Amino acid sequence: MIYERIGINVFLTNSEGIEAGDFLERCSDFIVIERSFPPTNNEGKFYAYFLVKSGLSTESAVKIILTLIHKGKAFYYGLKDSNSLSVQNIVLTEFVGKNLCFGGKARLIYQGKTDFIPKKGGFNSNIFAIKFPDSIDAEKTLEEIKKLKAFPNFFGHQRFGFHEPFNHEIAIKLLKDGKLNTRSWKGEFLAESLQSYIFNVCLSRIDFKEDYNSKMGILLGTRHKEALKKKVLLKDHYECSLEVAEKLGILELIEGKDFLKYQLRPLFIKNPLIKYYKSKEKLIAIAKMPPGSYASLIIREVFKNDESWMNKKCVAEKVCK
Repeated sequence: MIYERIGINVFLTNSEGIEAGDFLERCSDFIVIERSFPPTNNEGKFYAYFLVKSGLSTESAVKIILTLIHKGKAFYYGLKDSNSLSVQNIVLTEFVGKNLCFGGKARLIYQGKTDFIPKKGGFNSNIFAIKFPDSIDAEKTLEEIKKLKAFPNFFGHQRFGFHEPFNHEIAIKLLKDGKLNTRSWKGEFLAESLQSYIFNVCLSRIDFKEDYNSKMGILLGTRHKEALKKKVLLKDHYECSLEVAEKLGILELIEGKDFLKYQLRPLFIKNPLIKYYKSKEKLIAIAKMPPGSYASLIIREVFKNDESWMNKKCVAEKVCK
């Protein structure tokens, strides 16, 4: 099972999972809207746009956009799932037009001039609309989720790649071989995946019935002992992280100067499920999640052990003509 491989071996709900069926055959089964808007003004040096895309990764869309810019740059808060229909903010250093269409898969809509540059993870929240097959069991699962006081802040499968070996497994091998270069973009990404795996393993071991809403877990890295000074750190999660890293044979390597510095991450987030309703043989769940949290964990709860949806490539719907 993929989720067990990325450190998650628990479910939050007791209902039986349903078959994924045709879920994600259309990209509009998973809609993501970024909630944060760069302030615009008439004097700004940069140009703010909405980027609307379907079945396309943020990186691929940005590469297409940059072909229109001679020496300019693009700034955005982060990556949106390619297996979705998404709306996000992007700021360009050059004006490329007011309403552009890129083969129907991506669209740029001009907002105005701005002096604001988006930075990684700096937006307010993501709003998700997830269209499940309508069934009694799916409804029971969503009702159970809705009653949760808080939601564990696991890293979803997108963080670890879609092909074996997974990113954190590659990172472990490279780290042991002395070849993990965290100064490169790729090396940093692999190291973050390894941190995420250890975080997931130790969050899975926490009793979700306890009140840990204000507590933080650790993304294990250099200078991690400094985290012990933080009152918000849950020491059980910290000690578990050391234990997992030691069993993997990488604790001393993570403590070395060339790895990433430790970070703290909330163990739980506010219950993301706002509501759900039925429409045209679909059960539509609306969720709101902070930056860095994964709505795919709600999807996993509905489908339980049927992970076939993770390997699908959704069919893109035209977002412009």
